[in-house]
Amino acid sequence: MNISFFFKRAIVFAAFLISSSIVAAAQISSITFTNLVDTSTAIPGGSGNYLSFGPPSISSGDIVFRGFGSSGQDGIYKITNSNLAVVADTNTAIPNGTGNFLGFGFPTISNGTIGFSASGAGQVGIYSSTNGNLQNQVNQDTTVPGTMVPFGSISNSIFSNGNFTFLGATGVNRGVYASIDGTLDVVANGNTPVPGGIGNFVNNFSLPLISNDAVAFFGSDATVSQFGIFTNRSGTLENIAGPNVANPGGTGNFTGFLSAPSIFNDSISFLAVGGGPQGVFLDRNGVLEVVANITTPIPEGMGNFASFELTRLRDDSVLIIGSDSNGVEGIYIDYGMGLEKIIDETDTLDGKTIVDLTAGFYDPTAIAIFAQFDDSSQGLYLADITLIPIPAAFWLLGSSVLGMLFFRRKQ
Repeated sequence: MNISFFFKRAIVFAAFLISSSIVAAAQISSITFTNLVDTSTAIPGGSGNYLSFGPPSISSGDIVFRGFGSSGQDGIYKITNSNLAVVADTNTAIPNGTGNFLGFGFPTISNGTIGFSASGAGQVGIYSSTNGNLQNQVNQDTTVPGTMVPFGSISNSIFSNGNFTFLGATGVNRGVYASIDGTLDVVANGNTPVPGGIGNFVNNFSLPLISNDAVAFFGSDATVSQFGIFTNRSGTLENIAGPNVANPGGTGNFTGFLSAPSIFNDSISFLAVGGGPQGVFLDRNGVLEVVANITTPIPEGMGNFASFELTRLRDDSVLIIGSDSNGVEGIYIDYGMGLEKIIDETDTLDGKTIVDLTAGFYDPTAIAIFAQFDDSSQGLYLADITLIPIPAAFWLLGSSVLGMLFFRRKQ
């Protein structure tokens, strides 16, 4: 048998794959943390320093967050190239409304457009800012699609590439709504039949999330015979995970869901319990897999995960926040080679001990992080991540060689 001949063929095949730039995964090479803003930072357009912050969101290097100050100061702020500026605060006039804003929801940013919910005196709405142009998208005068009734409440907006989703209600009828390509429509509300369930959705929707024109959310019917994670793509509702779906890390079906799902393109991640260990799960193109569960060892930590708080998606990566049995919390990410640690509460930032961490929507290699410290101060930090790409060819080379040798032996 001429092993050399077949080995050379495998090498040529692998070289072709490498030259085709097929990347299967990546690993973290290094992480650099930069202080963005903290409780010693003066509030732009306000008085005094920030007192606290909401979860930050980042897109293409631009970071947005909600910040609070003394005497009821509240606003949405943006950091671009280290420049801190006001997007809207309680000194800002409400577009298409009267008076100034009084309060805000947490913002998101997507390709330069900042979106947030906000309220004023007898007013509530969804607002966007692109290149400093502040606009109203939906408010209390907007009628619910398919009715002549205006929204009574509006909250929890998420933006993605010019589209957005939010929770809205009229009286007791609460629902998920979305504006896709400028058209406002119902995603699911009390008049929407539950796929695979009995009757219509009831009013216990989670925060909805959006990726391009696809919306993901938690919902259920009145009998709770059908509940779980649903998506709406181009008007088609589908149940992704529920009591009829098996836990891929166990032997039974899911029985509960712990927070809002995350969605990016054709992938959905969520936290769930039942049928096996509690964990973080990923549906990628209809294939359900475990990202981490309470049998998963904590990267650079002690023991296994004991609980999970949040999951987010971006490109081919999955971000999670999880804790150990002692309540030590950390932020972790999987770029396709398994979970790796970004930061946890055993680390320090600016020499201070961390007591709380969270993260929002992120760029593939840049994560904006909220940290609270044991001296009660807070700050927002940027984690800049350098990756080592792992070409698919390296995964396939070994199997190519073995496959060719096996083929030869069978001759």
